[in-house]
Amino acid sequence: MSLQRTFVFLAVLSILPLLGMFSFVWRHWRPYQQSQERSGYRKAMSAIERRLLLDSNGSSSLLYATQALKASSAATEVLNVKGEKRTPSKVTSAKTGSDVTKFNVTSTLVLFIGYPRSGHTLISSLLDAHPHVAIANEYKLLHRWMDFSAKQRTRQYIFNELLNDSVRQSMFGYRSATVNHTFNYAVPNQWNGRYDKFLEIVGDKHGPQTTKFLEDPKHWSTVTEIEELLNVTVRFLHVIRNPLDNIATMAVRRQTNRTFIEQGKVLDNFDLLRQQMRTYFHLSEINSKLLTKLKVLNIYSEDLISNPKPVLSTLCRFLNLKCSPSYLSTCSSIVFGSTSNTRSNVQWTQELKDLTYRYIDKHQFLRRYRSH
Repeated sequence: MSLQRTFVFLAVLSILPLLGMFSFVWRHWRPYQQSQERSGYRKAMSAIERRLLLDSNGSSSLLYATQALKASSAATEVLNVKGEKRTPSKVTSAKTGSDVTKFNVTSTLVLFIGYPRSGHTLISSLLDAHPHVAIANEYKLLHRWMDFSAKQRTRQYIFNELLNDSVRQSMFGYRSATVNHTFNYAVPNQWNGRYDKFLEIVGDKHGPQTTKFLEDPKHWSTVTEIEELLNVTVRFLHVIRNPLDNIATMAVRRQTNRTFIEQGKVLDNFDLLRQQMRTYFHLSEINSKLLTKLKVLNIYSEDLISNPKPVLSTLCRFLNLKCSPSYLSTCSSIVFGSTSNTRSNVQWTQELKDLTYRYIDKHQFLRRYRSH
């Protein structure tokens, strides 16, 4: 028996060095493997950038980019590490034109003010489809501006940042023709993620947060500073939707998702409804002041949906932008067929309805909804 115990003891002793060696190799191999994965991702993104730069006519830029991404299994692995979907911090423009001259005639910066769930995403996507416009999606320019260094507060840096975000949105976001979303905002046969030789307008869609930022009058000077340092005119788009539907959508999406509306269910949560009413009308108070201080165009979501071309034409005139019949027609084709009557998906008390109409009557830009 003692001989057997001795044999087992010696066997365990002989295995211990092997276990230690395995532990040593794993500790050193795993970081190396991760660095190789990151290297593979960087190489894949470099391949995308090379494809984009080599594409001279611009018509297939996004296709080339997608092919380059799919061609790299290393990139695919890294994109899914820890279940996270990563996007590159900098993507070379998928739009065509010289890096040196593309911003030479850029004269307008477009920003959005407004409310959650009012239609900013659709309008920003339609604008981004123009051959001489690039609109970022929630880049938070005004907020970031406060932290930018003097070297970053330049036309080249800021405009490239907005342009790169426009490209990312067209590859991976709501404007992608290949990514599956509930609503797809890609405009077929137009210029989402690309531009033709030069850009006249760049912008950032971040409506409610821009409104909140500009609530402090001290921040109004930020707009003037941007205009002076970047040599542009800053113009704002105020997207407005029927407050009853807008507030109802805010409440529903705060508690649940779109399928709730699609299934015809009714939300019965008066506390949540009051909370969203306060948010909406606080934003409307701020926007009412901004309308007198800034260069702002009111865009009514219902008008855009019911008759897109006149609204888009007005938008183009406001931005001093030439819009071709082809652009107007194609953009109009992706606009939803009818407005969403979300107020019917929320239970209202007569008190809450009356309170909403009193607020509507308070602001001139909302008074068209008094009888709705």
